[in-house]
Amino acid sequence: MRKIIATCLLSAVMLMTFAPVFAGAQGQSLPITTNLEASAGSGSSDPIVVKAKWEMYTPGYLYGGSMPAVLGEDESSDLGAQFVAPGVWGENLEYQICAIVHGPSGNVDNIRDVYAEIFWPEDRRMHTSGHLYNDTTDKGRYNADGAEIDNPAGGCGRMIEQNQLVRLTQADGIDLVCNNIQTYNNSLIEWYNPYDYAEVCNPFDGQLIKNRARVYCHDKVLTWEDPAGDYEVQVFAYDTNNNRSNILVNRFTYLEEIGYEVDFNSVAYGPLAIGEHKKIYGNKFFNESYTSATPTIRNLGNTRIQISIAQDDMGLGYLDSAPSTWRVQYNARIGDLEEDWRTYDPTRQKGTSDSLAFTTLMELLDLSEIEEMDFSIKVSEKWPGNLQSYSGSMWLEAGIAQWDACPTT
Repeated sequence: MRKIIATCLLSAVMLMTFAPVFAGAQGQSLPITTNLEASAGSGSSDPIVVKAKWEMYTPGYLYGGSMPAVLGEDESSDLGAQFVAPGVWGENLEYQICAIVHGPSGNVDNIRDVYAEIFWPEDRRMHTSGHLYNDTTDKGRYNADGAEIDNPAGGCGRMIEQNQLVRLTQADGIDLVCNNIQTYNNSLIEWYNPYDYAEVCNPFDGQLIKNRARVYCHDKVLTWEDPAGDYEVQVFAYDTNNNRSNILVNRFTYLEEIGYEVDFNSVAYGPLAIGEHKKIYGNKFFNESYTSATPTIRNLGNTRIQISIAQDDMGLGYLDSAPSTWRVQYNARIGDLEEDWRTYDPTRQKGTSDSLAFTTLMELLDLSEIEEMDFSIKVSEKWPGNLQSYSGSMWLEAGIAQWDACPTT
């Protein structure tokens, strides 16, 4: 007899030095020396100085799913900036890098350029997305390069990019620093010793008030798939005589956000015979109807995760011949490697409220990784009650997995 089995899911410009040219053997490369010298510019008795820097949510950005960010805001009152990841596929975190720069000789017109360089967290690898972007239908929903995602080569403190900051008006700079950050979030700013709020915001002779310094900012984003961790930011400036300022360094934190989603709400095993080991295979295409018959899972957070699974007995109970042995046995895996199958028993009888016992699946999900989920079932001895169908519940949960170690050099 065959039964219908189903389970529901709950849950620089370089100057080259020339030397005589020597011929090498065929195919042999010749080392050529290059060098340059950075222009130091002319000296100044009142040099250009980056006095402060910080990061903050872009004003108006909807973070955490509800409240819009206002001027000078981050996620907590801890020192520096902390940001929450969007936790939504394809969405970005919007933030700004800002700095206060002193104009040489007390003249802000003597400030030429202000730059920020941003670096990945130094203790974790990350990858660029390996998803297929053939057309608008499949955009970002198919894992085109699973090998690339499983072998990340980026991150580890490398520079992400350099940006030129944009000068705010005097009024906007005062409003941001003196009226908002100083009043409501004064632990946000990293100050270059010995400067502080009094030095720039004092109503009598503060540098922002007297227009001897200006605020510079630049809009930036982190994606949902960028790694959680501490991002280093270096800010420096040049005056009109090509003098470079100090380099002021701080870090902001992209807080850990665990998130995943699946594109199925049930696993239908269909007709099943006693003793038959039946498998249901997923695929690597995420179906946003969320009713797929070929199960797929994807990582929405900014951490690597490992999935665990639990399931009830669908009312099948224990063997008559061995009352402590479950009549049904399950298998599950993420990915398509044979060695990744994990066998597990029901965690409790259907309809009971016993605590759930989860089994951890083998394959990790890296940042924004899309993978198939496969399931199997086997029922032994007989059908209890001779019912035509049996159903139950499955639960999934995610935990943070360790990052791949960065190279030691």
